[in-house]
Formats: sequence, C-alpha cells, structure tokens
Amino acid sequence: MGSSSQEKSRLHSFLITFFFLFVCAVVIVFILKSPSQSATTRNEKRDTDVTTILNAVYRYAIDHDHVFPPAITEVPTEVCATVGSCSNLVDLSLLTKDGTYLLILPKDPLFTTSNSTGYSISKTPNNHIIVSAPHAESNVAISITR
Repeated sequence: MGSSSQEKSRLHSFLITFFFLFVCAVVIVFILKSPSQSATTRNEKRDTDVTTILNAVYRYAIDHDHVFPPAITEVPTEVCATVGSCSNLVDLSLLTKDGTYLLILPKDPLFTTSNSTGYSISKTPNNHIIVSAPHAESNVAISITR
C-alpha cells in the first residue's frame, strides 16, 4: 500500500509540473505573438481610417460642385488633427464642421504629433485623391486612390 501511495504522489507531482510547464509555454507563445497581432490590428484600423477620410473628402466634393477641399495639394502632406495652427499640415476641419462628413478626423493608432493625424493626403494632376498611412507597420503599404 505504501508504494501505491508513492506512485500517486509521483504522478500528482508529474501532472502539476507538466501543467505548470504547459501554462508557461502558452504564456510565452502569447507574448511572442502579441506584437505582430497588434501591428496587424493597428494596420486594419489605419486601412479603415484612410477609407473614412477618402469617403468624407468625396462626399464634401459631391456637395460642393465636385470641388475638393482647397487645402489638398499635389504634395502628399499630413492631415491636421485640430482646428487652429495647422502650419505645414492639410487643414480638413471643414469636414468635421457640424459633423456633416465626419465627427472627428481619425488618428493613427500609434503615430501622432500634437497636431497631426498621422495620415497624409494629396491629389493627382487628374484630380484623384490619395490618402495614405505612412506610418503603417510590418512593411505594409496602406494607400487608397480614387
């Protein structure tokens, strides 16, 4: 009867050790996978934000005789996040005025300066609008032209 008790004790110890190692392995895998999953999630948000900005610009143009907001030039420039000092940035605050086209301008999930959304906008000589997320992660290019 003594050896049976010892065998149960060893089995119990083995199972506890195995379970502990399994939990540690799962935690390590989760930690190693998290940054790439987070980058993917942030890039998905960037893709959505770029589309949102582009759609708002086109809705504005439809309501204004097919004229785009005047601040958009042929030089890709980051979009200003606030009303006020938008020096060296594209001021699209007219899109958020009265919430007609946007309630707020979307901001990059990681990269923003005090006044930049982290997204850039420009127009081509053929009057196509390009909105991009220059700070996309994992060597992903996020840009939409319409």
